[in-house]
Order: sequence, then C-alpha cells, then structure tokens
Amino acid sequence: MILFDCDGVLLDSEVIADRILCESLSTLLKTEQHHSEMSDPLFLKQWIIDHCGQTDENILQRFSEFTRVNPPHDFLSQFQTTLFKTLSHEVKPIPGMKKLLESLEDKWAVASNSSLKRLKISLKQGGLINLCESRLFSSEQVGKAKPAPDLHLHIAEQYDVVPNECLVIEDSPAGVKAGLKAGMRVIGFIGGSHITPKHIDFLKMAGPEKLINNSAELYDFLTTWK
Repeated sequence: MILFDCDGVLLDSEVIADRILCESLSTLLKTEQHHSEMSDPLFLKQWIIDHCGQTDENILQRFSEFTRVNPPHDFLSQFQTTLFKTLSHEVKPIPGMKKLLESLEDKWAVASNSSLKRLKISLKQGGLINLCESRLFSSEQVGKAKPAPDLHLHIAEQYDVVPNECLVIEDSPAGVKAGLKAGMRVIGFIGGSHITPKHIDFLKMAGPEKLINNSAELYDFLTTWK
C-alpha cells in the first residue's frame, strides 16, 4: 500500500500556498503595526516554509504565539478563499506524477492534511482528480492531523493492510513523522518548487529512509520497494 501526500508530492502547490499565506500575514502585521523579525518578508517566508505540511489552523496558532498578534475571526476563511481561488487557476502537477499514478495497481491513496475541498480544487486544476478522487483522505476525517499517525492508520484500516506493509511518500517533516509513528516505511520527496536546502535538512532530521528528487526516481524505487 502506497500513501502519497498531495501538496508538494503530487501537486506543485506548496509554493503557491506559501506565497498567499506570506502575503496575508504580512498584511495583518502591517495593519496591526507590528514590528519584529516577522516584519521582514524574507524571515516570514522562511518561517512559513519551516512549517510546511502542518494545517492552516496550526500554522496560524503558532504565528499568534510567536508574534502575540491575534488575527481577526475571519482571517482563516478569507485566506482560504483567496488560496482556493488561486489554486484553481495556477496549480500544476509535479512533472511525471500523473504517469506514475496511472502505472500503479489498486492499493494506493492520497493522505493529506489539506481539507477535502482544497484537495478537490487543486487536483482538478492539476489534472489528477479522476485518478485520485476515490482515493482521497484528509486529516479532517480523523482525530488529529499530521504529525500524528491518525490519518495513515485510518487509511491502512480502510484498505485492510497492516502498517508495516505501507510506504509513505512525504515532502514535509510533519508527514514523515506521522508515517514513522504509524509504523510505516517513509520516503522523503524533494521535487517540489518550495524545497530549499534548509527544508531538506529538516526533512532528513525527521528520519525518512531515503530522499527522492523527482517522479522518475520515485518510479524506479516503487518498482523494487517490496
């Protein structure tokens, strides 16, 4: 059983989400006349990248703790409205991923911290919805989001497979940790546009057994992983 993260693995969408979130948080800081490290766009951008793979709610909570700035009650909904609209026009698949998915047998699924609504919007624009729609799983369907193992364990149960027979493909430290906590093998994927050297360092520290650079390398690995 193969469990793919979506954003940053199947779709080159993390870079878009990071950009929109950076713009939204920058506007909030200016409105609040807040001055700190976060006021530096480069610092804020890197801070957002460092939190790759976490839910929007979790990132916003950590932002508030760091800055002592409390976003308005509708901040998250406004951000997500802008994000969904942008994704519906801009998102593209990671090169080669559609062909890779088409080559797989039945036992694979998409395991994402993103909402089902966001997943469907992004996958439709990225041309992968027909392949993935019946295999979509979101952390909103379980108790806790990644880095908790709940989502991965839920999918294994749905497909009636034991965790140690599953392989997780993740681009974020949170996702890697979730897969390992679930007792699954985990591969780190670094083929997205959002990947930086620091991100790779964080990914390595999370403990995947291997880092893979692109879909061609991943295809070669999947033909022999068992």
